[in-house]
Amino acid sequence: MTRYIIFIVALCAACKEDSRLNYTEIISVVTTQEKAWNTGNIEGFMLGYWHNDSMQFISKNGMSYGWKKTLENYKKAYPSQEKMGKLKFTNLKINKLSHELAQVTGQWQILYPKDTIGGHFSLIFKAFKNGPKIIIDHTW
Repeated sequence: MTRYIIFIVALCAACKEDSRLNYTEIISVVTTQEKAWNTGNIEGFMLGYWHNDSMQFISKNGMSYGWKKTLENYKKAYPSQEKMGKLKFTNLKINKLSHELAQVTGQWQILYPKDTIGGHFSLIFKAFKNGPKIIIDHTW
């Protein structure tokens, strides 16, 4: 299991302890995404995202909107489990923005037999009745 370095910073002094956001659930989303990716399950990976046309994904290739478009982009870029490699998230930091929003930053790597690629990400999570979901993903 991947080891995470987690820093939790409360940025909202007015936010109460009974916040709708649950840090354990946020880490669970990220861990579940990593496990799904590493078994070639892009649909399982996408369960961490807000299933809505307003979800935003920002990368070096530009900005796209919508859960469906993000899924299509992932499938196009990673058409097989071999192309997906093994994903690893590290150095996670959670910043509480409000009682229902948090920013998660960290690093990602995809390991291949002869190569490794990687970068950084900034995710905005929003609390929903069915748990926190990524509403904005900025990956570079």
